[in-house]
Amino acid sequence: QSLLTAVQSSMYMDSGLDPLSLARQMENLSADNIVGQTMPTDGFGTSDTGSSILKVSPSEVKAFFNKLIGSGDTKLSTAKTVAPSSMTVDVMNAGSGVNGTAHQNSVLLQQQGFHIGAVGDSTTTSTSTTIEYPDGMQSQAKTLAAYVPGAVLQQVAGVSHVRLLLGSDGLNAKAKAATTTPTSPTAPKTSATSTPKPKAIDSGCIN
Repeated sequence: QSLLTAVQSSMYMDSGLDPLSLARQMENLSADNIVGQTMPTDGFGTSDTGSSILKVSPSEVKAFFNKLIGSGDTKLSTAKTVAPSSMTVDVMNAGSGVNGTAHQNSVLLQQQGFHIGAVGDSTTTSTSTTIEYPDGMQSQAKTLAAYVPGAVLQQVAGVSHVRLLLGSDGLNAKAKAATTTPTSPTAPKTSATSTPKPKAIDSGCIN
């Protein structure tokens, strides 16, 4: 409680935010399930009071977060996911800096049941790994997003189906964890297996 009091006195927070509840949500965080994104900035500067500040463009920041959480598309939040086998995905290298990354991601997605369309290098580069989709394919975009944690979802008018652009942030497609089927009460017991301890968060890096 003393730590929470100290934190509250040093931060601006929404009036409805409970820092203790937020801390409890972080108990299961590890370096394996944290994804970072870098918001656009205009460099460092000095405020009127002489304080060192990081300059931003409010309109650019708002557009960045709308794009990041998909809030610019109201249909996306209510869209239902579909079977991967019912959709086609183009996989393009948009600045990842790794040769063959588009092919490697397409192979993994194909193994997960997706139909793969074009694979290669994008004509444009992107700092953020992005899932582009046309209006009407919100469900397909949401389905792919479950296999590319941290990817930005963006509705684009000029694409015919879902397209994965692999940016310089290094994000890649991952196999979705299989759902565990509960053991029948009459089934014989099996020996327990130990759960790997989560990798510790790098305490030397604060974003």
